[in-house]
Order: sequence, then C-alpha cells, then structure tokens
Amino acid sequence: MDGRSETDAEILDRLIDQWIVRTEAKAALFPWPSDSEVQRSLERLKRFFSSPEAFEERKKQIGLSDEDVRRMLQLQLYLSNYLDSRFRASIHIDEKAIQDFYQTRVVPRAESRGQTPPTLDAARDAIQEALVQRSIDAQAEKWLKEVRARLHVENLASETPK
Repeated sequence: MDGRSETDAEILDRLIDQWIVRTEAKAALFPWPSDSEVQRSLERLKRFFSSPEAFEERKKQIGLSDEDVRRMLQLQLYLSNYLDSRFRASIHIDEKAIQDFYQTRVVPRAESRGQTPPTLDAARDAIQEALVQRSIDAQAEKWLKEVRARLHVENLASETPK
C-alpha cells in the first residue's frame, strides 16, 4: 500500500520469510491478534494517508477490499507479535546506547525541524523501544538467515520450460 515496488526476487524472499515465521508460530500455538489489535493497526495505517479518501483511493488502485486489508494486517501482526515474543526477552539496552541514540538521532532531528528536543528523560521510553525493535529486527534477520541456510528452497517459476 505504500507504493514502493519490489522485484520478484524481493517478493519471493519476503514470502519465504513469512512462511518460515508463520510455520514456527503455528507450531508454537502462538495466538492470533485480537480484532481490536487489528483495528488499531488499521487506524495507524490510515494515518499514513493524507485523508480517508486518499486511503480509499489507494485501496481501489491496487484492488484491495476492506477484508483484504484486515487479513493482511492480521497476518502482519501475527508474524511481528511472534518475533517480538521470541526475541524481546533476550534483549538488553544499556544506558550508553540510549544516550547515543538521543544525541545522534533525537536531538539532530528536532533541531533540523526547528524544534526544541525533548529531554533525555522524556524521550527515554521511546528511545528504548526503538532500540529494542531494532534489535528484534536484527535477531530475526539473523535467525531467518540461519533457517534459510538449512532449507532447500527451489524457485520453479524461474526455470525455463523444457
């Protein structure tokens, strides 16, 4: 929905990664997100558009129904919630990392917008969560590479007919 195009190889890699995570989550009997979680995610998605009409127009352009969008959001939440539950407990963010992020990202960003940066204490929770999410993404990427190395995935669509 964001309008960014991907190559066929990127799409295939993303689908394989989703299959791996979904298979692991299903084996772990991980719960699906509630309707209220999906609704909150839908509201966040709509805020990325300039207006409700722009959101509806984009859905129409790419041929998605309301149910399609809800189903995609539900799957996205399921996969990200599973990865969060799998890796979050092992993550520790130290004070230096928080301070570094504040000095190198928060302060320059606020100043570039002509704003006064929030205090470190006021920004601490958001910074910590951003660093946790970054670490979860890195651990998930590493884990997926390891799993992919053990799998044999053959792209039959790329072979020429014989």
